[in-house]
Amino acid sequence: SEVGSGDVLVGLPTVPFRDEEVRVRLGPAYYAYLRVAEGCNHNCTFCAIPGFRGSFRSKGFDTIVEEARQLVARGAREINLIA
Repeated sequence: SEVGSGDVLVGLPTVPFRDEEVRVRLGPAYYAYLRVAEGCNHNCTFCAIPGFRGSFRSKGFDTIVEEARQLVARGAREINLIA
């Protein structure tokens, strides 16, 4: 089934990655963060991440490389990989 704009996918491994093509970079132009994974498989009582980001999953290699290329094209020279 197709996901509509009003649907909320909570706690499922199928929660899509947020679109990061258009991003606001608050630091210096030469520095950028690049998310390579999202979510979590742990159920710590104090943490809500698994509930709203879904289970841990990695972005595809080609997606990561393309995002890095876009960041470099916009002036990034140092890319910090985060998950």
